[in-house]
Amino acid sequence: MYGILSTLNFIDLFILVPGAIGTFLTALIYSIWTNWGWFKHNWITVKWIICIFGIVYGTFWLGPWLSEMAHIAKDQGMKALSDPEFLCNRQNLMIFGTSILLNQCEEIFYFFIRDLAHANNRP
Repeated sequence: MYGILSTLNFIDLFILVPGAIGTFLTALIYSIWTNWGWFKHNWITVKWIICIFGIVYGTFWLGPWLSEMAHIAKDQGMKALSDPEFLCNRQNLMIFGTSILLNQCEEIFYFFIRDLAHANNRP
């Protein structure tokens, strides 16, 4: 169990966090140095909200919950499955991790529909 959780923690710290920072910096560059601006188009504002929500929530809640689960599993092994803190973190990750996933799916769906609407309006 520790191996799985430590691998998930590694993926979080070394793949997801740099990806989130890259997304944030890309959005920042688009907003500052292009004609798209901060609030000129609704889709840019929506992307900013979703990006910042994911970064903040992942940094202050999801990441620490996962790291703590890995530490508990390392110390207790399979007994961690009866540890109240481990179980609480696991439940929080399942509930709130799913909400982040649904949020990202909404973003993809929103922009897919937006692009389809724009494609249908072109001559």
